[in-house]
Amino acid sequence: EWFQEVIVNETVDDAYALLQLAVSRKHEQIVPPFVLPLVVAAPLTAGRRSLVVRLMEEFPDTFGFAVSSTTRPPAEGEVDGEDFHFLTREQFQEGIKKNLFIEWIEVEQVYHGTTHAAVRAVQVQGRMCVIDADVEAAQVIRAYGLEGLYVFCAVPTDDNLLQDRFETREAEASHVEKRVKDAKTQMKVLKEALEEDPELFDLIMEPETFEITYMKLKNSISMRCPTIVPQHAVWGFGRPLWDDSLRKYGDSPLKVMVLGPALSGKSTMCVRLANEFGAPHFTTGQLLRDAAYENPTEVGIAAKKFLDASQYVPDKFMVLLIQQRIQQPDCLSRGWIIDGFPRTPSQVELLVEKGIWPDKVLFLECPFEDLFNRAQGRQLDPVTGQVFHERIEGMAPRDQLHRKKTAKQVQKRLTIRHDDSEENVQNRVDHYDGIVPHMKKMYANVSAYLQSNRPLDQVYADILAFVKLDDKLLPHVEVTPVTSLTATEYTVVETAKFKQVQLLKLQDLLPPEAKFYWVQLAEFVKVTHCIQLHYRYEDFKSTHKVDLLDLSQVPQHTAIWLESKEPTEVLISLQVAPPEPPKEEKPLPLVFCGPSGAGKSTLIHRLMAEWPDKYAFCVSSTTRAPREGEQSGTDYHFVERAAMEAAIAEGGFVEHAEVHGNLYGTSKESLEAVVASGKSPVLDVDLQGVKSLKKAGVAAALLFVTPPSAAALEERLRLRHTESEETLRVRVAAAKAEMEGASKPGLFDHVILNDDVDKAYECLKVVVLTAAERAAPLTCRAITSAYDWTAESPGQMHANLATTTAQSVMVALRRGRHLLKTAVDRGFYNSISFRSTTEIHVGPVHEIL
Repeated sequence: EWFQEVIVNETVDDAYALLQLAVSRKHEQIVPPFVLPLVVAAPLTAGRRSLVVRLMEEFPDTFGFAVSSTTRPPAEGEVDGEDFHFLTREQFQEGIKKNLFIEWIEVEQVYHGTTHAAVRAVQVQGRMCVIDADVEAAQVIRAYGLEGLYVFCAVPTDDNLLQDRFETREAEASHVEKRVKDAKTQMKVLKEALEEDPELFDLIMEPETFEITYMKLKNSISMRCPTIVPQHAVWGFGRPLWDDSLRKYGDSPLKVMVLGPALSGKSTMCVRLANEFGAPHFTTGQLLRDAAYENPTEVGIAAKKFLDASQYVPDKFMVLLIQQRIQQPDCLSRGWIIDGFPRTPSQVELLVEKGIWPDKVLFLECPFEDLFNRAQGRQLDPVTGQVFHERIEGMAPRDQLHRKKTAKQVQKRLTIRHDDSEENVQNRVDHYDGIVPHMKKMYANVSAYLQSNRPLDQVYADILAFVKLDDKLLPHVEVTPVTSLTATEYTVVETAKFKQVQLLKLQDLLPPEAKFYWVQLAEFVKVTHCIQLHYRYEDFKSTHKVDLLDLSQVPQHTAIWLESKEPTEVLISLQVAPPEPPKEEKPLPLVFCGPSGAGKSTLIHRLMAEWPDKYAFCVSSTTRAPREGEQSGTDYHFVERAAMEAAIAEGGFVEHAEVHGNLYGTSKESLEAVVASGKSPVLDVDLQGVKSLKKAGVAAALLFVTPPSAAALEERLRLRHTESEETLRVRVAAAKAEMEGASKPGLFDHVILNDDVDKAYECLKVVVLTAAERAAPLTCRAITSAYDWTAESPGQMHANLATTTAQSVMVALRRGRHLLKTAVDRGFYNSISFRSTTEIHVGPVHEIL
């Protein structure tokens, strides 16, 4: 009982492995748990050895074999401890007595077996130990008590099917007959073993093709040990990685679209993606040429009429060609990489109608100067349509084509594309700038935006990171329904596009421990009162500020020009201030109401302790006797009934009520004393008192504090030990009536649920701040809109700011000139600042007549 583990030091290496195992059981964050071994059992004819070899070849760093022990002499070249552990017969028998072997057998007076230490020697390296066995050996290992993943690969039970399978592998009939007999024997042994122990194997794989069997084996390992075989090794990086309904063994489709302006590097990245993931890569131009000329199809022949007439091919033909291509077996199995399509929002809509939706969309972005420089060196092979570039490293024919002779032939026939002039490039880029914002919105949940004017390896590394993002986040992200969030304030600490949804990672700021939650952005904004964004100003390369601080010169309506050579994001901030401070209003009373035990006093004390200069308790009057510890003038003004009735008759109370045979109320004198001190009066009244205040028209914030339930309230009251059983019953009954009465619409401004005092107090703070800002001051506006000399109207509006103090908005602007219009209420100073991610020019301020 003194020791939790006892380690027998047979060998230093195994003793150390046992020590690690012992520590991992208690402190897996220090020593990770050992990976359970894999026991693969099957008739030899089921391809057992081939499955094991394939695993070792695909995952050489995560699988390993235990070194077996034997009493036979070493063959030439065999090394003790590497090929086998060569033991004497006496040593082997001693190991059997000590129960060191998980399985062993004696054949022709030679022992063969595997020790538990040999398995641990593989586990201590962080690998999965593979044990190749038959049914009998699996039974022995299971009986030994070795924990692991036990898998059996079955073969057909039909003689003809078995014979057909083995005749494809064996040349001699005698071999086939022996194989069939062995397989049938093993299946019979399996049946008997399962009758004895139905849980002998964790997985029995029915007869399938070798490839399907191998994929099932990988998936079973991945479900148990994703660090050994990751899920993407089974299902790829596309939607089947996380959507079970789309899974099919043997298929791992990844669907990617790469979009961007001409010369942004789409084809280069597509080729890399296709090589990395084995997915077919195509452009609509290739599909069109093939269907119209090289391998004519019905759709291609119809589209050819437009090509021959040098007319634009309608979108419906392009979408049909894509639809036909992605139904081919290679696309169904591996997915597709579409290069440069769709190019317009209407094409996106057509693809959606046909059920064509990508896993990932990559928008490549690049400055115009870089795009035009790339156009200068771009060359086209008119025979294959392949594009080369002499100025970009690795893009010349000699780099792209493996055979020198072929490269020379291609080099001779290269031509310059007719549309690579500066004017054409500018027009194509302008057109792209006009439609890409709409496409980004349509693909918002699955897209990333990447600057492609960087080294190719950097761009591709970012693309890979986004394509593999679902796989990276899958073990760590669990989405929380927004309806289960209980705090009133969170900080956004991370964002992600995961499983084709935009997510926010929220941090709960309430003590004692900060918690994190992943939520869907679209759902979160529906229940959010305010989202305050913070920006890293160092990310903005250009900053401009326009101050309008001379009221004699401040026009009501102004126009400011913005001009950018590149698409940019501009953070526009508007700050306003009236010339004179606003007229001081009387402090607004806060009226708390709720059943006894709901927690009103606790919340009131915390509020006044945090803001002693803003809030003061308005002491009520009562005719009941003081309780133990209560002081007159602090807890209540304890008065005689006759005196209080006289004051009420003279109008000296703003509210009063009779509760449980005692009078309670708030005197005007007490209320005015707090107001005179410059603080907001805090009142604790009952439901009758609230109704009196509303009837008298007293301006106040009316708050009802409620417990989670009447049962919870009763428990709280009992814990006070201040009430008799009869009094307790009266209070609980009154509380139920009060809670029911408080539910009347319009009676209270806010209802605060006090199931957790910290959360209830956070809610109270939001309420009191809202109450303090009830006045509706004038607002100022700033509107940004597109500019066009030839247009009759100002153009598309980008943003509309309305604020009483300060507000900011991030606006995405395309290349060119834009107009910022401001409409400021008279008598307000204002300042407008512009911070952009690229260099922008801000023109002078003009007055709009």
